[in-house]
Amino acid sequence: MLDIEISFKDQVYAFQKLNLAGAGAAIRAFTVHEIIAEKLRALLQQPIRNRNRRQDVYDIAFLIEANDLTDEDRRIILETLIEKCRTRGIVAAPKSIDDPEVRRRAEVDWHTLAVELDDLPPFDERFAMMRDLYVSLPWPRSKT
Repeated sequence: MLDIEISFKDQVYAFQKLNLAGAGAAIRAFTVHEIIAEKLRALLQQPIRNRNRRQDVYDIAFLIEANDLTDEDRRIILETLIEKCRTRGIVAAPKSIDDPEVRRRAEVDWHTLAVELDDLPPFDERFAMMRDLYVSLPWPRSKT
């Protein structure tokens, strides 16, 4: 079984070609940079759209653990994030992730992930991991 998510609103900036062994088929899939940037954008947009995005914190932390992100990866994530935010009228800044409403909304219903996961890690741990990545992105230095 193959799950597919389709969105007509989101611009895709980078994809990778995946060859399905034995199936004789290939598909285009988001790169890890694209996925992380999109999920960060969605988290920043929570207060604007009055939505809660508990799964994005989990997913980003999972991707951080599964990938050894380099400085180049961080640069690509930041460039993609800024562009994704721009298309939605959001200004992403180094401290945007520290908006208390972003954190509050991401934590809403965190416990419901336990239905889908065998071992649900603590929200604070996962949020800190995601936040650490966000602030480690190579943001341009302020001229103040």
